[in-house]
Amino acid sequence: MNVRVRTLCAVVVFIFVGLAVVPPPAVRADDGVITKIVQVPLDVIWHDPGDVSTLNLAEGSGGADGEPAPPFQFLSEDMSGSNPKVMVKDAHDRKWDLKWGEEAKPEVLATRIAWACGYFTEVEYFVAQGQINGAHGLKRASHQVDKQGNFTNARFQLRSDWPKFLQHNNWEWDHNPFVASRELNGLRVLMMFVSNWDNKDARDAFRDSNLGVFETNGDPHQYEYLVADWGASFGRWGPVVTRGKWDCKGYAVQTPSFVTGVSGDTVHFGYVGQHSDLAKSDIRVSDVAWLLQYLGKISDDQFRQALVSGGANPAECDCYGHALRQRVGELRAVAAGQKYRAPANAAPAQQQAPAPNHLDYPVPNSGAPSSQPN
Repeated sequence: MNVRVRTLCAVVVFIFVGLAVVPPPAVRADDGVITKIVQVPLDVIWHDPGDVSTLNLAEGSGGADGEPAPPFQFLSEDMSGSNPKVMVKDAHDRKWDLKWGEEAKPEVLATRIAWACGYFTEVEYFVAQGQINGAHGLKRASHQVDKQGNFTNARFQLRSDWPKFLQHNNWEWDHNPFVASRELNGLRVLMMFVSNWDNKDARDAFRDSNLGVFETNGDPHQYEYLVADWGASFGRWGPVVTRGKWDCKGYAVQTPSFVTGVSGDTVHFGYVGQHSDLAKSDIRVSDVAWLLQYLGKISDDQFRQALVSGGANPAECDCYGHALRQRVGELRAVAAGQKYRAPANAAPAQQQAPAPNHLDYPVPNSGAPSSQPN
């Protein structure tokens, strides 16, 4: 008897917690027809990190086995972005993008915190010193790598075939499968928590979006939405003339202005970034309470682990550790329903008109790997 095969595409369901039921490869119906079920990739922005208190924030998403292994062999200079960068290969034949400058430390620290809260991040490490064999013809990176190949204070970011960074698959903060979800709103709060003012998205593709999508080849097959560049963090937020990166004094001074008040179920923040309203509008008290299930479980020792892994010195560990704990405390006050009053020394929130949305939502596809955000 001839057996007919028909293919059914699974209904796309936006899943935030990273859970999926894997369908059987085939089902035989009473009429003898075999129905083959093909799984459609899942859109995910968050996964359950488990017991946050047990996570090692010194290692992050790559773990101890994922650390860059010397010797490092020069491959090329990466001229993308605004910071000096080179590509190298390590002893395990893994490719890494090295970046220097004021974004190296905050990027590693911020990704550790985001990872502990269940968000997808790049695999990144801070390497205080090392040597690159065969480095030559350097331009921007010539001031970071000497003639013997020695370097200091570099951020290593893994470049791998899988998960694959999808080219031309940026997304917008207000136009994606997760709009109004607690998972997306939690990510927006986290961006403000670390004072990452560089929240460019797909509408800024002409000057580099800092959002991206990874495609996995595992089971389940999924598209992972992430912030791909956290480098503009841990300084002052604000307009161009006052904002900064990796400046604990500035970060601490603005900490009393992190949360500026609560009206009804809406939380107000003092944050000012590239797109202020896209970061801080319509954040609910329940969103803050949800995020604190993870962010609130990070201990002082874990914050210090993350700080040290990002290259912070003892004074910076103390300064940032205190400010981070204070910001967690502000969120706790909101979630606890305390009558929240902005501190007298809180800087007034600066308003910014929302950027127009001109992009139809791009469905991820198997684009070739691109140059990832700096």
